[in-house]
This record gives sequence, structure tokens and C-alpha cells, in this order.
Amino acid sequence: LAQNAAEAARLGALGAADTRVSANLKYAAAPLPFDEKILADLQTRAGSRPLVLWASTHAGEEARAFALHKELCKAQPDVLSVIVPRHPARAEEIEREAVAAGLALRRRSRGDDLPQEGVYLADTMGELGLFYRLCPLVVMGGTFADIGGHNPIEPAQCGCTIFWGPVGYNFLTVLEDFRAAGAIVEVADEAALAAQLAAALQNPAAWRTYGENAARLTA
Repeated sequence: LAQNAAEAARLGALGAADTRVSANLKYAAAPLPFDEKILADLQTRAGSRPLVLWASTHAGEEARAFALHKELCKAQPDVLSVIVPRHPARAEEIEREAVAAGLALRRRSRGDDLPQEGVYLADTMGELGLFYRLCPLVVMGGTFADIGGHNPIEPAQCGCTIFWGPVGYNFLTVLEDFRAAGAIVEVADEAALAAQLAAALQNPAAWRTYGENAARLTA
């Protein structure tokens, strides 16, 4: 079973006698779990502040997140950027980068509260479902590094508006689905991401449509 015709052809070239194109099995997965009490507490602490999540980031992407945070703060001084690294073991490295960038950083693994300004590093395992429900705007990690992207279906199931960078070779067929449904915001570079996110923060209702389309698609 292949997720698209090109992959089916490659399997056939390798000698598979019976290849069929199927839906991507990631669509069949249940939404990521989360703790309702913890979510309610975080929502109370965040209040009405605008929230931007960088999900499953890799080396080099956190520096982009810090630069973007500074840019967004020019128009929205109370914006809170949340970073969930793909590998929490990189937390010390990420914290050093934040300090070098002149930003205060609070870490979830230390029990730190959401910061009044700066960045919140959710350096824990198994909590993406929590932060997808806390943050309506999601920048997908692995799309600004040579990683190929990470699963957009998971934030889509939570109704997030997903911002996708220039790299996405791991999800070509899924991206076609999302484009056709008007369920994803693709950006060519960091400057385009900053412009699109700034617009989304200024007019949340208009940009919520992407998240609603994403939820319908994955449902």
C-alpha cells in the first residue's frame, strides 16, 4: 500500500507485484492526548495574550523563532512564543541561544511559569497535544531545516492554523490534500512567515478559517 502513485511505481520497480494507492494512515490516528486540567490552568495563565507555537523544532529553527518573536513584539508586545523542540535533550543549547539573542526563556521541565515576556520552552515529552490546544497558530518545525517537515495532521485535528515553511518532502501527498482544502499557510522564507503571522495576529477571525478547514479535512 503506497500513499501516492509515484511511491507505488517505485515499489513496483523494486519488485512488488501488487501495489495499490491508499490513504495516508496518519489520517486514521486519534487526536493527540492532553490533560484537561493542565490545559485549563495554562489557558488561565495565558489569558488573552496572542500565542504562537513552534512545534517539533530542529537545530537552527529556534534561532528563527527568536528572531520572529522580536519582530512580532514590535506590533504585539504581549505575544508569547512557545517552542516544543523535537528533541528535548537540546534544551540547554536552545536556552543559550535565547540568551545570546537577548531573550528571557522559561523552561517547562524546570516548572517555570509562562513568562510575562520572552519565550516558553516546552522541553518535555508527550505534551504536543496540550500545546496544540493552547496555541491556535502553529509553525511546523522541520520545514525551515533540511528535515522534510513533521506531521501537519496532528495540529489540524486540533483546529490550528498551520504555517508551513519551504521544506516538506516527507509530506508531499498530505500537503496536496491540505492545499486543496485551504487548510494550510505555506511560506517561502522567514520574511514571508513574519508577514503572514503578523497579519494573523492582527485579524484572528480571518485566519481561523485555515484551522477550521484543517479540522474538517482531518475529521
